[in-house]
Amino acid sequence: MEVIVKPLIKKNKCLINILPIALLVVFVALFYPTFAGLFARWIKWDESLSHGLLVNSVFIYLLYKSLPWEANKNSRITSLFLLCGLALCSLAWFMMRAANIYVLEQLLLIILLCCVYANCYGLKTAFSYRLLLLLPIFTIPVWDQLTTLLVNLSGFMVGKMVQLAALPAVIEGNSIFIPFGQIVIADGCSGLRYFEIALALAYIIGLLNNYNERKLIPALLFAAVLGLLANWIRIFILVLVGYESKMESSLMANHEYFGWFVFGIMCLPAIYWAPVAIAVPAAQPIPQHRQQLKPLAIIITLCLLAIGPALNFFISSTPNSGEFRKVLSNQLEIVSERKMPMGVTAPDHSFREIGLLETQKMQIFVQVHQYQRTTSADKLVPYISKLYNSEEWMITESKKINLAKHKAKLTTFKRKASDYRIVQLQWFEVGSYRATSVTNAKLLQIPALLSDANNFKIVTLQSPCDNANCADTGAALIDNATEVFASSPSQ
Repeated sequence: MEVIVKPLIKKNKCLINILPIALLVVFVALFYPTFAGLFARWIKWDESLSHGLLVNSVFIYLLYKSLPWEANKNSRITSLFLLCGLALCSLAWFMMRAANIYVLEQLLLIILLCCVYANCYGLKTAFSYRLLLLLPIFTIPVWDQLTTLLVNLSGFMVGKMVQLAALPAVIEGNSIFIPFGQIVIADGCSGLRYFEIALALAYIIGLLNNYNERKLIPALLFAAVLGLLANWIRIFILVLVGYESKMESSLMANHEYFGWFVFGIMCLPAIYWAPVAIAVPAAQPIPQHRQQLKPLAIIITLCLLAIGPALNFFISSTPNSGEFRKVLSNQLEIVSERKMPMGVTAPDHSFREIGLLETQKMQIFVQVHQYQRTTSADKLVPYISKLYNSEEWMITESKKINLAKHKAKLTTFKRKASDYRIVQLQWFEVGSYRATSVTNAKLLQIPALLSDANNFKIVTLQSPCDNANCADTGAALIDNATEVFASSPSQ
């Protein structure tokens, strides 16, 4: 066990010495709208950020214990670069806020806070506390982007564990079929919470022990594996319980606390055996000839920091909404949404058109969802958790293809526990821009909003197929991608 010794420094925490805390308070006040949204996530126990308040409390405590900070003077070029960066990041925050791209808006908070300290105390001082200043990354929902990846990884690993245990089960994607029912590894079973908390604990232990990056990265990798392994073992035990109890055990419906129990059993020993720094009580005086803080630099820093919040306060635009118009060709037969081979998740309050084009060899179902913002607080690309029912369907093949004027995604779906397949051609339109995924569509909100666009579309073409003709079905969808519209759906 490695023991790192850090001498204690006697600190006289007068008003000037707690300036980093005061700057943090001003920072939170300026960007209150973003922190209010984060706070709503932190107080939800069933969400992946339920540890947010605790991690932030640790951050504030460690920030206080690190005081006082020594000021260092930046060169003119460095100061100019940092000030410009601060102003641009504050402006970028306003743009992300206006476009309702919450993840980028929240990530910019960490960059802005680092810029504030680098301007006030010098880049050298801010860099020395870089690991501490990055701790709040564990309280921002950027980790949610890993949910689908972790679900697929959990399905793969648990499937291998079930096969090794020789259980009579069929594994298809994130579903495990046993003789008594189906166990679905949904988003809540991805293990994201255990993954995040394990990383946060390892990071905090590293901070307490003055780890540098060379020592911190292995600790984080070990914690990540431990958190994921705890989730895989939890799901595997649930599969065993479901099989032995014929899916009648109460644990199958209520396993929240059971998951934390497994996580605690695996992580508490690792925390206990983690190295602990022992501080030697040998006070040392603070150097007397320190660089003095410049009030003008602090004022300029705060003024540039306030650019984004000021624009957010004074600029408020009302979306230019209008009537939805039909875009499907009159040659299509109007059908109900239940006729679609596979349902497509669409935003609430969207205008939907569903049509059927029958050719000599196949049926092509076309569905268009149109959506508009009604208030400035609405997202142009609204939140969509899943575009399809992942409990019923699984993807067997997916690729991007080129249409006449844009790209689209061609995907083959298989209904679980059957041989029924469909081919789907889909793309998204944000104003005059097109994307092949929701993630790319969200990024296109910024140029779309700058061009005063207020329309979002999901265009979907589907047709059933079998293993022998899925390739031909996909080619037919591509050939008819523009024929089914009265005019270009982007107009």
